[in-house]
Amino acid sequence: YELVRAGQRGVNPNHPVIDTHAIENMVNGHNLNALYERYCGAPLEGIHRAEADAMATVAVLRGQTRVHGAVLG
Repeated sequence: YELVRAGQRGVNPNHPVIDTHAIENMVNGHNLNALYERYCGAPLEGIHRAEADAMATVAVLRGQTRVHGAVLG
């Protein structure tokens, strides 16, 4: 819904989802700022701004995949 509202193509309801928060809860369990610092080595600039949070989420997923790839299968 939010993608369509922002003028982007929506996602099929059956589209696979990767939830970085759920992954992190399995291995650590912290907020986005702490996750970003852990996986990127720097504080998150512009936290709670949509674009910064989205970009940070991608960076966190890349870090999680690098560090926890074996656990994630």
